[in-house]
Amino acid sequence: MQGNRIISAMAALTVAAGAVVALSGFTRPVDQSQAKTIAIKACGGGTVKSESDGGMRNGDKVYTFEVNVANKSFVEKVNVDAKTGEVLDVTYAGQQT
Repeated sequence: MQGNRIISAMAALTVAAGAVVALSGFTRPVDQSQAKTIAIKACGGGTVKSESDGGMRNGDKVYTFEVNVANKSFVEKVNVDAKTGEVLDVTYAGQQT
């Protein structure tokens, strides 16, 4: 009986800790593979022509991708924030070769 109370108390503490993390705005960093998926989606589909560490912007790491846009003849450059996964900008980068 006491074991069930301990388990219930531990579960409640785990849920409370998760709520505190969620309310604090903490986000897990985005890896380059996740950022690539985000970049392709931002262009409406396509394939990645090139990818690189885009350096830093406002103190945060950025991933940069050149995406051959699906059903189009051009390439778009997409910058993705590595901390939040936010698309920072999408710009025309030239014709597909």
